[in-house]
Amino acid sequence: MIDHDDVEHILHQLGVDFSQKLSGNEFAVFEVLDFGVKVVWSLTKYEEMSNDWNVVIVYPYSELSIVREEIIWELAKGGFFHFLRTNFPNTFNKMLAGRSGEDWHRKIINKRLELYGTKKMYNYYRLMNKDKMNVPFAQILSIDPGFYDFII
Repeated sequence: MIDHDDVEHILHQLGVDFSQKLSGNEFAVFEVLDFGVKVVWSLTKYEEMSNDWNVVIVYPYSELSIVREEIIWELAKGGFFHFLRTNFPNTFNKMLAGRSGEDWHRKIINKRLELYGTKKMYNYYRLMNKDKMNVPFAQILSIDPGFYDFII
């Protein structure tokens, strides 16, 4: 069972600055201003509609590893991977290498390919990412250090 302390721990672990804006027995709202992300922990059904924020809603029965990944994806929309690469390169490299069963090298590429779909406007990016799928991440970083910085 996940509580709001777990959400706080994940955000600390990821090295992002955040503030807890609202808190109660049934919900807590964490804002990561630098990346435009709100993480809402709630005991009951909660809806957050916002054009200004990327929002992750976390319920107590969620699985911790899935919640962590959802938070990372929302942070990534605001430039988190660039932040990580430039401020915490060791952590960034460990994530790409597959620390704790995570293989962000392939996750990032697969996410991009999913977002690109078959849209013609992404033909070049789709081919570039498919070509990099089986190339070691260290080789990619040596050629193009910013390759993983952004999702699209």
